Amino acid sequence: MEILATERAPAEFQDWEKKEKNFFFSQQNLPIDILINQLNCSYDLDREIEKPYLVIKNLGIEELEKIKQYLKLKLDFDPVSIHYWEALVVICDQELAEARKEMLFVELY
Repeated sequence: MEILATERAPAEFQDWEKKEKNFFFSQQNLPIDILINQLNCSYDLDREIEKPYLVIKNLGIEELEKIKQYLKLKLDFDPVSIHYWEALVVICDQELAEARKEMLFVELY
């Protein structure tokens, strides 16, 4: 009886851990949180990861500006993932330029 319980414990823990991760990800709703979680879980093969640029795409100007500020902070404090954050800054800049151009077009017409 004890043997069965000790064999079952690791499997139950793995199941609990997976449920906890899924709950954590379901609670993240800000784009920057999603980007951070994708980087942190890039080696978790059980988790399907979106393409980071899709998280930023089609956001409003205000949200993009906030994300860009946060990305710049991450560049200073996360040297291990600097290429990830640099790429996201470039994408964010592109999206900001497109959003501003679209806003100007709407204002003109």
